[in-house]
Amino acid sequence: MSNRIVGILPGFMTQRTAVNQIMALRHAVLWAGQPIERAAFKEDISNGTRHYAVFTLIKPEHGQERIQLVKQLSESTSEAVSCVSLILTYVHIMELRGLATDPEYQRQGIADHLMAWSENDVILSRNKVTKLWSNVRINAVPFFEKKGWEKASAAFKLPFGGKHIRMIKKLNRIGV
Repeated sequence: MSNRIVGILPGFMTQRTAVNQIMALRHAVLWAGQPIERAAFKEDISNGTRHYAVFTLIKPEHGQERIQLVKQLSESTSEAVSCVSLILTYVHIMELRGLATDPEYQRQGIADHLMAWSENDVILSRNKVTKLWSNVRINAVPFFEKKGWEKASAAFKLPFGGKHIRMIKKLNRIGV
Protein backbone atom coordinates (compact mmCIF):
# COMPACT_ATOMS: atom_id res chain seq x y z
CA MET A 1 0.00 0.00 0.00
CA SER A 2 1.24 3.44 -0.87
CA ASN A 3 0.83 6.04 1.85
CA ARG A 4 1.46 8.90 -0.55
CA ILE A 5 -0.21 12.22 0.09
CA VAL A 6 -2.03 13.59 -2.89
CA GLY A 7 -5.33 15.29 -2.20
CA ILE A 8 -5.68 18.63 -0.48
CA LEU A 9 -8.91 20.20 0.71
CA PRO A 10 -8.40 23.53 2.50
CA GLY A 11 -7.75 22.74 6.16
CA PHE A 12 -7.56 18.99 5.49
CA MET A 13 -5.40 16.42 3.75
CA THR A 14 -6.58 13.36 1.85
CA GLN A 15 -4.53 10.20 1.45
CA ARG A 16 -4.60 6.46 1.09
CA THR A 17 -4.05 5.05 4.54
CA ALA A 18 -3.91 1.90 6.64
CA VAL A 19 -7.10 0.43 8.06
CA ASN A 20 -5.94 1.00 11.64
CA GLN A 21 -6.03 4.75 10.96
CA ILE A 22 -9.76 4.68 10.14
CA MET A 23 -11.16 1.92 12.36
CA ALA A 24 -12.10 4.15 15.33
CA LEU A 25 -13.96 6.61 13.08
CA ARG A 26 -15.71 3.84 11.12
CA HIS A 27 -16.82 2.23 14.39
CA ALA A 28 -17.97 5.47 16.07
CA VAL A 29 -20.02 6.68 13.10
CA LEU A 30 -21.43 3.47 11.63
CA TRP A 31 -21.60 0.98 14.50
CA ALA A 32 -21.64 2.97 17.74
CA GLY A 33 -22.72 0.80 20.65
CA GLN A 34 -21.65 -2.40 18.88
CA PRO A 35 -18.36 -4.22 19.52
CA ILE A 36 -15.48 -2.65 17.57
CA GLU A 37 -15.02 -5.94 15.74
CA ARG A 38 -18.28 -5.15 13.91
CA ALA A 39 -16.48 -2.31 12.14
CA ALA A 40 -13.78 -4.65 10.79
CA PHE A 41 -14.34 -6.18 7.36
CA LYS A 42 -12.70 -9.49 6.49
CA GLU A 43 -11.43 -7.81 3.28
CA ASP A 44 -9.71 -4.97 5.18
CA ILE A 45 -6.31 -6.62 4.83
CA SER A 46 -6.75 -8.00 1.30
CA ASN A 47 -4.38 -6.84 -1.44
CA GLY A 48 -7.36 -5.60 -3.46
CA THR A 49 -8.58 -3.25 -0.72
CA ARG A 50 -7.80 0.46 -0.58
CA HIS A 51 -8.51 2.65 2.44
CA TYR A 52 -8.81 6.43 2.14
CA ALA A 53 -9.18 9.16 4.72
CA VAL A 54 -9.41 12.91 5.11
CA PHE A 55 -7.31 14.13 8.04
CA THR A 56 -7.41 17.46 9.82
CA LEU A 57 -4.32 19.55 9.23
CA ILE A 58 -2.04 20.10 12.19
CA LYS A 59 -1.18 23.74 12.60
CA PRO A 60 2.60 24.05 12.44
CA GLU A 61 4.39 25.64 15.35
CA HIS A 62 6.19 28.91 14.71
CA GLY A 63 9.01 28.32 12.22
CA GLN A 64 8.00 24.76 11.34
CA GLU A 65 8.47 24.07 7.64
CA ARG A 66 5.59 22.85 5.47
CA ILE A 67 7.59 19.74 4.57
CA GLN A 68 7.60 18.79 8.24
CA LEU A 69 3.82 19.16 8.30
CA VAL A 70 3.51 16.82 5.32
CA LYS A 71 5.88 14.33 7.02
CA GLN A 72 3.76 14.39 10.18
CA LEU A 73 0.59 13.77 8.20
CA SER A 74 2.14 10.89 6.30
CA GLU A 75 2.91 9.33 9.68
CA SER A 76 -0.80 9.77 10.53
CA THR A 77 -0.35 11.96 13.58
CA SER A 78 -3.66 13.70 12.94
CA GLU A 79 -7.23 12.44 13.28
CA ALA A 80 -9.27 11.05 10.41
CA VAL A 81 -12.54 12.96 10.01
CA SER A 82 -13.86 11.02 7.01
CA CYS A 83 -13.01 7.59 5.62
CA VAL A 84 -13.99 5.04 3.01
CA SER A 85 -12.76 1.66 1.83
CA LEU A 86 -12.86 0.28 -1.72
CA ILE A 87 -12.70 -3.50 -1.95
CA LEU A 88 -11.96 -5.40 -5.15
CA THR A 89 -14.83 -7.90 -5.36
CA TYR A 90 -14.52 -9.00 -9.00
CA VAL A 91 -11.91 -8.42 -11.71
CA HIS A 92 -13.33 -5.06 -12.81
CA ILE A 93 -15.61 -4.20 -9.88
CA MET A 94 -14.98 -2.66 -6.44
CA GLU A 95 -17.31 -2.37 -3.47
CA LEU A 96 -17.46 0.92 -1.58
CA ARG A 97 -17.81 0.21 2.15
CA GLY A 98 -17.53 2.00 5.43
CA LEU A 99 -18.05 5.58 4.25
CA ALA A 100 -18.08 7.54 7.50
CA THR A 101 -17.68 11.20 8.42
CA ASP A 102 -17.38 12.52 11.94
CA PRO A 103 -20.72 14.28 12.70
CA GLU A 104 -18.82 17.47 13.57
CA TYR A 105 -17.51 17.58 9.97
CA GLN A 106 -20.63 16.48 8.07
CA ARG A 107 -22.29 18.72 5.47
CA GLN A 108 -19.04 20.57 4.76
CA GLY A 109 -18.16 18.86 1.45
CA ILE A 110 -15.59 16.56 3.04
CA ALA A 111 -17.29 13.28 2.09
CA ASP A 112 -17.94 14.71 -1.41
CA HIS A 113 -14.22 15.39 -1.74
CA LEU A 114 -13.24 11.98 -0.36
CA MET A 115 -15.54 10.06 -2.70
CA ALA A 116 -14.39 12.01 -5.76
CA TRP A 117 -10.75 11.64 -4.77
CA SER A 118 -10.95 7.89 -4.10
CA GLU A 119 -12.87 7.28 -7.35
CA ASN A 120 -10.26 9.27 -9.26
CA ASP A 121 -7.46 7.30 -7.59
CA VAL A 122 -9.06 4.06 -8.80
CA ILE A 123 -9.55 5.44 -12.32
CA LEU A 124 -5.92 6.58 -12.55
CA SER A 125 -4.49 3.33 -11.19
CA ARG A 126 -3.31 0.56 -13.46
CA ASN A 127 -6.25 -1.71 -12.60
CA LYS A 128 -9.18 -2.04 -14.96
CA VAL A 129 -12.02 -1.30 -12.53
CA THR A 130 -15.05 -0.03 -14.44
CA LYS A 131 -17.79 -0.15 -11.81
CA LEU A 132 -18.34 0.51 -8.12
CA TRP A 133 -21.17 -0.89 -6.03
CA SER A 134 -22.35 -0.36 -2.49
CA ASN A 135 -25.12 -1.32 -0.10
CA VAL A 136 -26.20 2.20 0.82
CA ARG A 137 -28.19 3.11 3.91
CA ILE A 138 -31.58 4.55 2.96
CA ASN A 139 -30.79 7.98 4.46
CA ALA A 140 -27.63 8.24 2.31
CA VAL A 141 -29.28 7.43 -1.06
CA PRO A 142 -29.78 11.11 -2.08
CA PHE A 143 -26.11 11.83 -1.32
CA PHE A 144 -24.99 8.97 -3.59
CA GLU A 145 -27.46 9.93 -6.33
CA LYS A 146 -25.93 13.43 -6.44
CA LYS A 147 -22.57 11.74 -7.12
CA GLY A 148 -23.90 9.82 -10.14
CA TRP A 149 -24.74 6.55 -8.41
CA GLU A 150 -27.87 4.67 -9.53
CA LYS A 151 -30.24 2.41 -7.60
CA ALA A 152 -29.81 -1.26 -8.52
CA SER A 153 -32.24 -2.93 -6.11
CA ALA A 154 -35.29 -2.47 -3.96
CA ALA A 155 -34.79 -1.69 -0.28
CA PHE A 156 -33.61 -4.59 1.88
CA LYS A 157 -32.61 -4.97 5.51
CA LEU A 158 -29.15 -5.96 6.68
CA PRO A 159 -28.70 -7.53 10.13
CA PHE A 160 -26.59 -4.58 11.29
CA GLY A 161 -27.37 -1.12 9.96
CA GLY A 162 -31.01 -1.31 8.97
CA LYS A 163 -32.52 -0.71 5.51
CA HIS A 164 -30.22 -0.39 2.50
CA ILE A 165 -30.42 -0.12 -1.28
CA ARG A 166 -27.76 -1.53 -3.58
CA MET A 167 -26.36 1.22 -5.78
CA ILE A 168 -23.84 1.20 -8.62
CA LYS A 169 -21.66 3.72 -10.41
CA LYS A 170 -19.93 3.21 -13.73
CA LEU A 171 -16.48 4.79 -13.81
CA ASN A 172 -15.47 6.93 -16.76
CA ARG A 173 -12.05 5.62 -17.85
CA ILE A 174 -11.84 7.62 -21.09
CA GLY A 175 -8.27 8.64 -21.86
CA VAL A 176 -6.77 6.52 -19.06
